[in-house]
Amino acid sequence: MKKAGTAALVILLAVLLAAVGCGIWYAVETSGFTRFEYLEYNGQKITSELRQLRIPQGKSEFEVRSMNPFADEIKYEVKIEPNSAESFVFGVDGNQMTFARVGELTEYFGVELGKGAFTLDIPKEYSMKWLLSQVYEGSDVTVEDEGAMPDKDYFLMTVTFANGKTTRIYFGVGVVTEIELDPPGIIF
Repeated sequence: MKKAGTAALVILLAVLLAAVGCGIWYAVETSGFTRFEYLEYNGQKITSELRQLRIPQGKSEFEVRSMNPFADEIKYEVKIEPNSAESFVFGVDGNQMTFARVGELTEYFGVELGKGAFTLDIPKEYSMKWLLSQVYEGSDVTVEDEGAMPDKDYFLMTVTFANGKTTRIYFGVGVVTEIELDPPGIIF
């Protein structure tokens, strides 16, 4: 009888320790039980902030996920604007402008919201001059030596969830240039 009581106590203690361990893991994964929603991009989990992301031209999908097993459809908004920390000067009809003051850019990135995911569709003709020409349509836009511009996080994408939590992604556009291969000239 005494052995059965000891065995039951050991099993109860093991279950209790496992429950505490699961609780600690879940608290860490959800930022203290307050962060249930997150984004996933190319297999990378993004909970609150990500820097130095390069999004290629074309369509890119960001999945909207929840760790809450009882969550219904996740409601969210996406906003893209200039990253004020990476501002530069450009010209519009001969006047100097600052990139940080351009305003919201979401519509120029082809953002499409969907159930459980959203996409960005960056056109092949993308360049900083192209983007600014879209913003200041009908104006003469000049960007000083755009080809020499450093690869920086010029944009800030903010995803705001219905519960008020936000995820910030600082990113740049990875401009793809065409590469043509000459199959007979390739040596293996």
